Amino acid sequence: MLVGGRPAPLGPRHGAAPAVPSLVEDGGDRTRAQAAASRASDPPINDPISVASSTHTVETRPRRYGQFFEYEEAGTLPHNMRAYTFRDMFTLLKLTHMSAGKVGLIVQLDGTRTDSPARLKAFLDYITEGFTTGSHTYVGETVLDRQMGEHSAQKESFIPTLLPWLTATQTLNESGPNRCGKYKSAYHTKAFTDDQIDAIHRHLTTGTYSNPDALLQVDSYGGAVNDTASDATAVPQRSSVLKLQYQAYWSWDKDADSNAVYDYRDAEKDPTIAGRHLNWIRAFYEDVYRTTGGVPTVAASTSAHTDGCYVNYPDTDLDDPGRNTSGQPAHRLYYKENYTRLQRTKQRWDPHNVFRHAQSIRLPGKNPSGSGAAAPKTGK
Repeated sequence: MLVGGRPAPLGPRHGAAPAVPSLVEDGGDRTRAQAAASRASDPPINDPISVASSTHTVETRPRRYGQFFEYEEAGTLPHNMRAYTFRDMFTLLKLTHMSAGKVGLIVQLDGTRTDSPARLKAFLDYITEGFTTGSHTYVGETVLDRQMGEHSAQKESFIPTLLPWLTATQTLNESGPNRCGKYKSAYHTKAFTDDQIDAIHRHLTTGTYSNPDALLQVDSYGGAVNDTASDATAVPQRSSVLKLQYQAYWSWDKDADSNAVYDYRDAEKDPTIAGRHLNWIRAFYEDVYRTTGGVPTVAASTSAHTDGCYVNYPDTDLDDPGRNTSGQPAHRLYYKENYTRLQRTKQRWDPHNVFRHAQSIRLPGKNPSGSGAAAPKTGK
């Protein structure tokens, strides 16, 4: 694995391949500096996320990042990049709230391929076009020196580094301190629309909410994921180029139930502990998808270019008619046409609904909305 920032000439540390090359991945981590002020000079570092007047606000990160994977899936990347394939590349773009001070990018590639350093450079060159113009720097690229979402700081990885697969996985596997969190998800079949970019900008730069641990993580999709038929597994989304993770994390910091410890029950006692974080992430999500009823609908013809939600980030807001006005319930957003087949499986293996949660598969003939927490039958 190459874990690093903007590729520099590979030194001796990259020449020593591990003993088991089949376990090698190659990836890169990089961040860019973020400032709350307008475009400055000497040094002319500017924040394309928080400065609305800059043309780099919408062009530099989210737009070109999304376009890369849309074009790569369609085979329409610029001619100078078509000599490369990127099916093995996985990336995480971490668009944090401006209070975090930086946004980040993590990239993984197959390190057994000799062209991986060149492919990494080509990808980074594409998405960072416009960061500099001549001697003028709009966006500074710096070390990923702080936790972002579930990933810890990657200070040593600014320069691309070749690692065995297990070592690379362990490097990225630290999830940080215990804390509360809320996730929302969306699949996108094309790059972001202008309206979506504007909404992302609004909520990541709002002055009414401050939380360095709030972000939109944009995962690259396509490649082998889309080789599988949509009805081959429970998860039907096999035409997406991006998977979005809306994330907000927070700690309790208040003994609301006066039991001498901080725990999740404090938030149950005092809704204000979680309230501001939930309000932010809900407003953010519903604004991005406001043209499709507040959720990323699965209709193939939607101008939002979305394809539902990821079931492993369960979100009961999808079943709230006040928040989801699309007419598509959670089971449609998660499973699309696979839901009826999954209900038959449920009937076969769990006819008494023993294994259940708020959004579990319902037995055939049961209302797909609601708590799903009906008591199991006793057989009497």
